[in-house]
Amino acid sequence: MPSVWSFIIVSSSTKLRELFWEHIIHYSLGAFLSFILFALAFAFLKHFENNGFSFKIKSETEGKKKKSDDLPKYEKYTVILGVCLFLWAFFSAFDGLTTLALSSVPAIGAFALVILFDFKHKIVSKENLSLLYAFIIIAAATVIGTLFLNSASADISTAYGSAYSNIVNSDEWSNNLLKFLQQWTSLLGADYEIGGAITSGKNILAAIKMAGSLVLFLTPVAALFMFPKINRNERIFTIFHWLMSGFVLYGYIFGNLSSVNWRLSPIICSAIITDMIVWKAVWSAFNVKRGAVLLAALVAASGIVTTCQIWSMPFDYGRDNDLHKAVELLEKNGLDYGYATYWNANILTLLSSSKVKVRDVNIDEDEPRAGWLNSDGIWFEDQPDRDTYFFLLTQSEYESASERNHVILENAREIISEGNWVVVVKNENIF
Repeated sequence: MPSVWSFIIVSSSTKLRELFWEHIIHYSLGAFLSFILFALAFAFLKHFENNGFSFKIKSETEGKKKKSDDLPKYEKYTVILGVCLFLWAFFSAFDGLTTLALSSVPAIGAFALVILFDFKHKIVSKENLSLLYAFIIIAAATVIGTLFLNSASADISTAYGSAYSNIVNSDEWSNNLLKFLQQWTSLLGADYEIGGAITSGKNILAAIKMAGSLVLFLTPVAALFMFPKINRNERIFTIFHWLMSGFVLYGYIFGNLSSVNWRLSPIICSAIITDMIVWKAVWSAFNVKRGAVLLAALVAASGIVTTCQIWSMPFDYGRDNDLHKAVELLEKNGLDYGYATYWNANILTLLSSSKVKVRDVNIDEDEPRAGWLNSDGIWFEDQPDRDTYFFLLTQSEYESASERNHVILENAREIISEGNWVVVVKNENIF
């Protein structure tokens, strides 16, 4: 049931469904990396502690005089899990700054703070030994992965992926904060009909989803008041959620993250798990079970609304969007090989089942430049037995190219305009 509920929550809006089930990028990838990291870490802790807080298998001759052939043997599953944890943390760090902020650094901080605030035991003690090993493995792998990344990437620009590092003018901070409520609730599907009656069906459903989204966000705060009531692994994950959410909100208020609502999506993933931790603790430790049920019911009701909305969608939902119309336009005009900008290139190849092949080209500069991501160099060479190529542009891209007298518009055999699309047909390759 928790996995089904999680699936529904991250499908609450069109944007979330795009992020998690269609277009995997930093934000959903960060959640995936962190969840696998914790799965490996918790498995390592369990095996290490079950093996007597040691990597070694206890020898039958322990306590007796050792023979020369009594070499230490190691518990293989603990060692394998430790190595897997190191490699996962290494490659997570190698993914760049966004993953560091969404996974690696909050995880390291969570382990460190659990050890630091364990006032019942010394920091370096048998009780904390497994946590110390996990902390050292993850921290060392993260540092090494980051150093390798810096060495490998050299001067490569990652402006989009490094949005977390950009601070905006202080005049914008208060406006960014005020945008949070609207962007958080809309990301979770609370889409009101502006100007419609508050009692209209659509607005009632939006109100239910808004209530669920606020409970989802605020419930982890309650963990502050019941921290001793949750187990160690749950404390680690709860602190991770606080730290990761803090990074995201810091970048949201003081940086560029508020420009779009989907950059809040990592908070949703860890909030789902933290909410379940809190509700479990409230149910078992306090005489407020009715309150726990009520809060959980609000989020469950939001999930039910989402399920009904998805169920009511036609089987060919989305077939009337601009991308499908672009495929129809190209097929209708017998065009099956050409170029487009990044967001409109490879996706059209996929949607047309490769009947129309569209390659990624950047036209921000004076000369067209072949895209390198998910591309092959031979795609941009002259194709055998082909004398017709096209360049697909949106209306705004075409207007911009026209203002700049861009070279891709030269020697056009035909220019086809329909809806939001403009197709520049040429008798030769643009490269």
